[in-house]
Amino acid sequence: MGVIISGPKDKQEYYKAEAEKLRRQADEVEKIENYPEAKRLRALASQLDTKAEIIEDQLKSI
Repeated sequence: MGVIISGPKDKQEYYKAEAEKLRRQADEVEKIENYPEAKRLRALASQLDTKAEIIEDQLKSI
């Protein structure tokens, strides 16, 4: 199922939701002691959080 992103605010919310999903996956992966994969998932979540913050800053400057 695809996601329709119509504007910066939608993109920001999408990034935040995906980051949270990755964090949950990392928690599950960590339970089975796959620490490198959990670390990778958390790094991806952090990148999405950064993108969301950049968009938020851009929206504030408008």
